[in-house]
Amino acid sequence: MKGIIIVAGDRHLSRYDWPRLTLQVPNDAIVRLFEESVSYNFHQVKMLLDQNRLLTQACDLLLPRLMNGTVGRGMTELETANG
Repeated sequence: MKGIIIVAGDRHLSRYDWPRLTLQVPNDAIVRLFEESVSYNFHQVKMLLDQNRLLTQACDLLLPRLMNGTVGRGMTELETANG
């Protein structure tokens, strides 16, 4: 294809090449299969992002308490009470 630019060993298309390209669009059945196969991954990413947000909030809350000894004293008292 004329107009392809070679940069650091990779082939790139210039903006002038786009009008000459043919775009293949999958049918609905293939799109549905793809959505089913990747939806679990997107759900996992969302769950991990939510968990990361909650863990960050817990860290922001607990780290200052750990640094000034508040958490350590409370844990020691709890362990002593449970024997």
